[in-house]
Amino acid sequence: MALSRTFAQFGCAFDCSKPRPGIFDVAFARMGRPRKDEVLMIGDSLTSDIKGGSDYGIDTCWYNPSGAPCPTDVAITYEIHALGELLTRFCPGFGAVWIPFRQSAGLC
Repeated sequence: MALSRTFAQFGCAFDCSKPRPGIFDVAFARMGRPRKDEVLMIGDSLTSDIKGGSDYGIDTCWYNPSGAPCPTDVAITYEIHALGELLTRFCPGFGAVWIPFRQSAGLC
């Protein structure tokens, strides 16, 4: 199965960038307005990706390949150290489009 069915990537050519909520509004509209508990923001930037997703009310997954200490001032739902962990942790069988994130272990 193609990962594009499981993961979506969005950008904005106008005035909406993370962590502003506008980019998340655009992404949710393009995804068909899923419930927030059905979406996971994956990113490596604590200030735009993770803080933006957290402020928007969605779960976040911090890609932390260097193993930096987990900050206490940013709400991180999950932490991974290698991109392959996304598949093993969130996509058993690679068949799910919406994944039950809260059932996974590994909270920061």
